[in-house]
Amino acid sequence: MKPLRSLGNFSAVALPFTLFSLLLTLSLNHPLLPTLPLVGSTFLFLSLHFFLLSLTISFLTTQLLQFIAGKSFDSKPLSVELIYPSLLFHLLYLGILYPLNLWKYRAFLTPTIKNLFLGLTLLFLGLFSLLLLFNRRFIRKEGREKIRRILALFLLGLTLVPPATLPLLFSTAALSTLPPSPPRSSARVSPLPEGRIINLYIDGLSLDFLFRLIPDGKLPNFSWLRENGSWGTLRSFSPPSPPAPLASYLSGLPPSQHHRFSLQTLAPGRSGSPSLYFFPDGFFFVFMERLGLFHETLAPTNLDSLFQDLEKQGLPCRGITSFRDEEAPGDYLLLRQPLPPPFENLKINGDSRSQNLRFNILLDNKRLSLFRSLLQEDRRSRLLFLYLDGLLDTEQRFYRYALPEYFSGVTEEEVHLFGDVIERYYQFLDQALGQIITSMGNQDLLVITSSLEIEPVNPVNQVMDQLFHQDEYSASFGEKTTGVIIFYGDAVKRGESPGDFAVTDAYPLFFYYLRLPLPSRVQGGINLKMFTRDFIRENPLIYSIRR
Repeated sequence: MKPLRSLGNFSAVALPFTLFSLLLTLSLNHPLLPTLPLVGSTFLFLSLHFFLLSLTISFLTTQLLQFIAGKSFDSKPLSVELIYPSLLFHLLYLGILYPLNLWKYRAFLTPTIKNLFLGLTLLFLGLFSLLLLFNRRFIRKEGREKIRRILALFLLGLTLVPPATLPLLFSTAALSTLPPSPPRSSARVSPLPEGRIINLYIDGLSLDFLFRLIPDGKLPNFSWLRENGSWGTLRSFSPPSPPAPLASYLSGLPPSQHHRFSLQTLAPGRSGSPSLYFFPDGFFFVFMERLGLFHETLAPTNLDSLFQDLEKQGLPCRGITSFRDEEAPGDYLLLRQPLPPPFENLKINGDSRSQNLRFNILLDNKRLSLFRSLLQEDRRSRLLFLYLDGLLDTEQRFYRYALPEYFSGVTEEEVHLFGDVIERYYQFLDQALGQIITSMGNQDLLVITSSLEIEPVNPVNQVMDQLFHQDEYSASFGEKTTGVIIFYGDAVKRGESPGDFAVTDAYPLFFYYLRLPLPSRVQGGINLKMFTRDFIRENPLIYSIRR
């Protein structure tokens, strides 16, 4: 087998494979398409990556088949013996990866792109079956010249499919921008005159930790809410990645419509552009990320949809929605502040892990102080919203010390120093919760939410993290799609669960509680199981009809 001729044959298969892979990558990042250049360092890098991956697959496949057959294959231009098995493998490869990525990122894809993925999957598997059906004709020596011409036309047709499909990604249906906000309703309704919705969105809040600490009497306020409020699980989507669930929570829409996919984007190299939200699974990008071949940049996040929509209805709102990563970790003025209880005697050294912990505590304490001031001073706003993500970051970094049985190599000294860090963080939040409860009015509704629950890094990833010296995080929100939601107020049932509560159900619920017509554009359900019968009877549902 002559190397150069073999390379030419493999390249004939690699070209359509590269184009289909690029199409997959573009589809997963469809919100960026209106501003995304189709040429540039990122796409040059991606094209080279996909092309080299295809050549490697072709080479390994051919070597294996030659070993099994016990002979060397013909390496003429458009060699049937080289192209045919490689083409079969590539079609099967794409026929598996397209539906796998469709399933993983289903919440982020519009119906148009989902249909495109399904259509291409049927194309790949159909062509694979067709070629397999005519296997004997391809391996027969007679009529090889005719078969070469058929293969050439076949590869040319495959190569033309991705460019022909690309305009679909730029269609209005594929881009699916955020629907317009609901207009001010002309219906005769009386918004809630005095009551407020007080919403604490605490990412990382875990039922596992809550139910471990509550029986020990370490979380008296959460314990009180368990008996006097309504607790349930919050159903989100996979893969969970802030701020996507939060944006769905505040808009009532799936990520495919609000387009706030992630807090970070990734780009190859140190200054590559453009950056992308997602790289498709199945192409070994995870190894390249661990090798440091990508750098992260903050993605723009606008989470004001609910606040803007309520203000259009004449109800003022106040919210703190900034993320930890959007704040300056080097805010030395903040870091000079003393630690609040119960962290006052916590030993913090100069390593990055401890400094991040200090930053989380002080940043969340600053946000909580500001929020408590709002509760006391602002009686006009009907929605007061606070986002906290310090617990999530702390759990990710200190999980191994709280539960060392899930990990290897954790010393007794480390457990002694850091074993109660997460427990203290829950106590810190519990104390703040008690102050918020005491400041509530009779018509106020308290909602505590977390769309992201933590779980330990699986053993395989633990080994990989150690190999790549990236074991700073011992837990993640992984593929978990459930969180926590807690309701408390005079209108809320005591000790009962709202049942299946989706992350998109909060938006219409807030409209309902504030006695506003439910907007027609939201996709969330109407779940009122947390409210008493008397409250529901006195406050019937009102629907907004778009004319």
